Amino acid sequence: MQNDTWRKYQLSKYLAKPGHPYNKFSTGDKSTLSNPNLREMLFNFYKANYSANLMKLTVYGQSDVETLAKET
Repeated sequence: MQNDTWRKYQLSKYLAKPGHPYNKFSTGDKSTLSNPNLREMLFNFYKANYSANLMKLTVYGQSDVETLAKET
């Protein structure tokens, strides 16, 4: 694509640790999305990778941490 933001995104994915999910292909077209097991594959990926103990949250703001915590 002729878009610098897209190019930076693709470069960051390319430079990510091999084997990490971020490093993998992340877009598709009719041929890549027509896999008959796609739903099952996505569900298995979700079950393996989406868990509260694996996630992190970042809060970014101009206020101090205590003020940000009170606002949520």
